[in-house]
Amino acid sequence: MKRLLISLTIVTVLIATIVMPTTAMEYAKDASVTVTEVLDISIADAGADGIQFGTLDPGDTNEPDVDQSMGDDTTPALAITINEGTNVSCNVSIKGTDFHGTIPITGASWALRHDEDPLHAMATTYGSVATDIAPENTVGIWHFLTIPSDAAGGEHHSTFTYEVVGTGP
Repeated sequence: MKRLLISLTIVTVLIATIVMPTTAMEYAKDASVTVTEVLDISIADAGADGIQFGTLDPGDTNEPDVDQSMGDDTTPALAITINEGTNVSCNVSIKGTDFHGTIPITGASWALRHDEDPLHAMATTYGSVATDIAPENTVGIWHFLTIPSDAAGGEHHSTFTYEVVGTGP
């Protein structure tokens, strides 16, 4: 009888253990992170003193920067390199100011090759030069200037501004 009671007790404990429900609890939480956009660029000017057109005559058309190559695409007036430390693709834009005197900024133009036709006229607001430039790539920009036939004599100055913006993830 003792054996029977021990056996029944063991069976009862086993059944109670199997029948007893186990509960699991889960908690879900959203996780987020913002990674800083890194732009690492280099700008190389073919000349020592910016974009230089030298001495031109009224009516001269599409005269190149004196330091850029015109027989091939080896030396642009300005080269913008998106360095390997950059973690996004980039867009490059350009704008300029009117030259002091009688030469509007629309007389200045740019191209992505030395022999590109037609040239792209510059403006006082940013215009797109290149889009989605991946790291470790360079955008070469050739510059040209047309002098109006009624341009006043003397030295004329403008400022060309280049903008590089990351395109984000």
